[in-house]
Amino acid sequence: MTTEPAKLCPVCGQAIRVDQTRQVQENLERLRREVEARADEEARRRLDEQQVQRTKDLEESVKQRDNTIFQLSESLERFRKTSEDLQRQLVEQKDAQTLGRLGERELESTLKSECPADRITRIRVGAEGADYLHEVFDGDRRCGAILWEMKNTNRFLDAWIGKLKEDKQKGNAEFGVLVSRAVRQRDGDFSKHGEVLIAKAQENIVRALASVLRNGLIQLAQRGLSTGDTELKVGQIMDYLTGPKFMGHLQNVKASLLKLEGIQRLERDYMEDHVWRPQQKEFAAITAAAGTLNKDVSEIIQS
Repeated sequence: MTTEPAKLCPVCGQAIRVDQTRQVQENLERLRREVEARADEEARRRLDEQQVQRTKDLEESVKQRDNTIFQLSESLERFRKTSEDLQRQLVEQKDAQTLGRLGERELESTLKSECPADRITRIRVGAEGADYLHEVFDGDRRCGAILWEMKNTNRFLDAWIGKLKEDKQKGNAEFGVLVSRAVRQRDGDFSKHGEVLIAKAQENIVRALASVLRNGLIQLAQRGLSTGDTELKVGQIMDYLTGPKFMGHLQNVKASLLKLEGIQRLERDYMEDHVWRPQQKEFAAITAAAGTLNKDVSEIIQS
């Protein structure tokens, strides 16, 4: 009886009989299928994980896109409101020549703002008298009165002075003030003509004048002076108001206002160059980025 020659196992290298090779091949084939099955399962698992991650990434991208669009919309809305506010401010902004220019309503508003404890009464249109009766109060005590006349025209008329003087005497007011947009060149921004004070229609002048006259009337009332002494002090106050000391203070206020306007103008220029224009540039970049993001997301979804 002859023995079948032995062969070497391709896996372990040991000698096997010929009749064992079929079993070995079957085992190897089974092992190969198992390995392939495990490999396919691992590949599918990884693919599923990748798909889940891609879905998460896509959802996150969509979320970031929506958030970016929302922030962009809010930024654009804020920018729109800022632009509207700036345009309104630019329209309302007054240059150095028209700073504080007042009309009758502005005069009333300025007086009420500067002297909130006093009574400011608008004299009925067509009635005899000035435009406003300003009654000064120290608590409940009436200390005196100021008549204010507003002239918002381009030409100054001397007749206004005599008219206000008469109104002042008839109304028993201590002071009469003519506020005019037009003043005579020789008078400047502030002057005195007899019993009438003439002031250019500028807010800083009106505020300073109202404050000084009001405080003067309160102090006169507190001293309880006689009629003659009161008239004397009123004259002295008017002399002070048209003197160099008060005018110097008034010029300082005016200079400060002009400086303030210059600072505000520089601030607007700086904001336009360093804030508003860069903002517009960044808003445009955000819009472009949002468009690219939408395109990328669409490509992911369509792929």
